[in-house]
Amino acid sequence: MAETASRSKLGATLVTSGVAVAGSILSILTAVPVVLVLQPGSDLSASPAGFAALFVASYVGYALAGVAYLAWSDRGFGYLDVEIPDVRDLLYVVVGIVGVFAAVIALGVLISLLDTPSTPHNLFEPGMNPQILLVLIPLVLFVNAPVEELVFRNVVQKRLAESFSTPSAVVLASVIFGVVHLPSYYNPDLRATAVSLGLVTVASLVFGAVYAKTDNVVVPSVVHGVYNAVQIGLFYLFVSADQTLTAGLVPSL
Repeated sequence: MAETASRSKLGATLVTSGVAVAGSILSILTAVPVVLVLQPGSDLSASPAGFAALFVASYVGYALAGVAYLAWSDRGFGYLDVEIPDVRDLLYVVVGIVGVFAAVIALGVLISLLDTPSTPHNLFEPGMNPQILLVLIPLVLFVNAPVEELVFRNVVQKRLAESFSTPSAVVLASVIFGVVHLPSYYNPDLRATAVSLGLVTVASLVFGAVYAKTDNVVVPSVVHGVYNAVQIGLFYLFVSADQTLTAGLVPSL
């Protein structure tokens, strides 16, 4: 019995990790046609329209990974917990938003006190067009957050919860979520990379917790989207006033 349980846990971990890795790979592949069709050889990310096209195309890849898993496992779209939020769900939206900012700010203060380096998301480059930040706000609300939550909460975390306890599933899904963001936060100073991935993982724990409490993926999607959008909005105000992109002040996604 114990051996069977161990195999089930290992299988769940490998499968869900595979979904996450597949999403990362597909996100690159689905962006290629956009580059080839629109402006081959040019930097599409320099313009708001080109940036939006690449951003959406990359998340199509993540969505395809989730859909492929549902088809492969015969779970189908009925496996997805998408419902109109009720009053209880809305309460958890508020709790989640307050919780994620409180957790990340507290960790940020600790990092500052310890004078530990961190690294920004590679999406934000020095000299980038500040107008792209305005385009990014609706994109994180309606593309980035919903797709990532469908994959990492409704597929990865839910599948893990079939083999692990709910708290363990939340933690494991958050670790997978953090590790998948490694390419976005990689820095030769591995301490900086680890700190930034730690912030991402902590935020993910909050998203996972509200999903576990509500069984409605819309709830963590809203929390995640608002968390990202508020950071980017505040950062846009800073960049608009200063017209410089300071790495230490870049929001985490």
